[in-house]
Amino acid sequence: MKPAKLLTFNAPVVDYMFATFFSVVLIYVPFIGWAFLVNYLSSWYADHATINGKQITFRAEYMETLKFVSLHALFVLLTFGIYIFWFIPKLYSYIADHVEYVEAEVETITAESPAASPRKAVRRTAKQR
Repeated sequence: MKPAKLLTFNAPVVDYMFATFFSVVLIYVPFIGWAFLVNYLSSWYADHATINGKQITFRAEYMETLKFVSLHALFVLLTFGIYIFWFIPKLYSYIADHVEYVEAEVETITAESPAASPRKAVRRTAKQR
């Protein structure tokens, strides 16, 4: 029996180079760029990764990320960089809290047969279509 891979990451090299270049540009835009960068890179990594064979996705609103990044960046500035030791684990925790497994879409079809008067619901997943 072949052991399952816990984490797989498959992204084309060109996409990785674009994401890296985009990161270098956005890092110079304080707060707004940082928040967008957190959302963009987290979504990009999640879209190209699978855990135990299941696709994952990153779901966070931009304004929520902007508030998070702005607040903690101000703490870092006010403490002259000392807060960075607390900010980095909180950033990882924030990203982990917004990563979810992608569930298969479930479609409900109602079929009425002459034999049964109540409607019966038939559930099909995306793989059965």
